[in-house]
Amino acid sequence: HRTFESFTLPKNPGMWLCPNNLDATPTVDKDRDVLYLIASDGLFYGLNLGTGAMKAGPIPLVPPYSKNWSLNLWKGIVYTSTSQGCGMARAGVYSIDVHNPSHPVIDDLLISKGGSGGIWDRTGVTIGKNGRIYASTADGIFNPTDGEYGNSVIAVRPESLGVVDYYSPLNYSEINSYDLDMAASGVVWFPYRNHDLVATGGKEGVLYLLDADSLGTHDHQTPLYRQKLANDALHFEQDGIWGAPSTWRDLRGNTWLYVPIW
Repeated sequence: HRTFESFTLPKNPGMWLCPNNLDATPTVDKDRDVLYLIASDGLFYGLNLGTGAMKAGPIPLVPPYSKNWSLNLWKGIVYTSTSQGCGMARAGVYSIDVHNPSHPVIDDLLISKGGSGGIWDRTGVTIGKNGRIYASTADGIFNPTDGEYGNSVIAVRPESLGVVDYYSPLNYSEINSYDLDMAASGVVWFPYRNHDLVATGGKEGVLYLLDADSLGTHDHQTPLYRQKLANDALHFEQDGIWGAPSTWRDLRGNTWLYVPIW
């Protein structure tokens, strides 16, 4: 085990929503035998997978005591997301190039001017075959022209973390007013026949299938498929889709999509 000492104190005491602790699930770079993680004070580290010896860091990546979610590594870049306004951090996506000797932070994409609209799926962001980064967001303001993407699915370019596409449900206002945020469910990318798809849901209990290359088609509000699965009473918790969907292809070539219902 390894303990990280922080020289920055949190501004508020820890609680269930903002625990002021190491939250993000680490990720492993198999090619380099390195474990990447973010400590509670927002510093990024790379440790030898076998000995725990320091290989990289500490590097400031996210605000101290922000709430970060699972790290994902793709083509030498590690991605994470923030939510709930913990540590007074704005919601968004952060990335760092771990194969660059100077380890520069590529960019950060802030999708909310306050603490709302967070990306709080435990699996973090999803990376598609087309190289785009996908995430579903929580309750918050929806105003794309001003960079606000509450209760939406966003597609982000990997090299600069700019939003290139998004989908927002037609009943966005109802979802927002009943605290039915879509971020309760993560996004899964998968191929199906000649299509690349992403699937997501949320507390409302609605499953969405979207075209990975055109999330909401021409108006950003038209899914390929929409199906109500649960939560007819519109409870803000203990019903609906909580947790990331997953896919599997059987021996006959059929693709199955699994969706967890609380």
